[in-house]
Amino acid sequence: MTGDEYAQLGEDIQDAIGAVIQETAPAAKVLTEDPVNIDESLWVGSLKSGEDLDAEGQKRIHAWILTFVAPDDPDSSTVRSIEPAFVYRVQVFYSHDVGSEKRIRDEVLKVQFALAQNPKLEVVGVNKHTQLRIRLRLGKMRGASGDVIVHRGDGSLSVEMQPIAVR
Repeated sequence: MTGDEYAQLGEDIQDAIGAVIQETAPAAKVLTEDPVNIDESLWVGSLKSGEDLDAEGQKRIHAWILTFVAPDDPDSSTVRSIEPAFVYRVQVFYSHDVGSEKRIRDEVLKVQFALAQNPKLEVVGVNKHTQLRIRLRLGKMRGASGDVIVHRGDGSLSVEMQPIAVR
């Protein structure tokens, strides 16, 4: 495996995780780059989904953000190989309103279940991954038109690979 192929592998895994999330939560916006800016009012709008409207017909904040955090290349018992693990940060944002706590809780549980059913993530060489752990809490964000209350979740997922020969 070359360095370019190794880098592509990290992207392929990220895309596979994103596809599971998007399939399980089709109304959500799934982002593979973090739109965060120090000034929340500049990026909170990028978390609104055109597929999820509130009672007034306005776009609701409903997004999952999946970003690469770190690689971990543990030693392998196979000569001239590595057994990498890729760690991804998973964040979820959802507008707070009546019934929103149940909706986002159910969605997070469904995403966790879908990932658990797909341990190899349809990527060649994936051996297994850890369970997605998300901690949900209420938070206040500054939007362009004032403060917005959202359910905000943060977690991580580690994907382990089979031994990969290095050249």
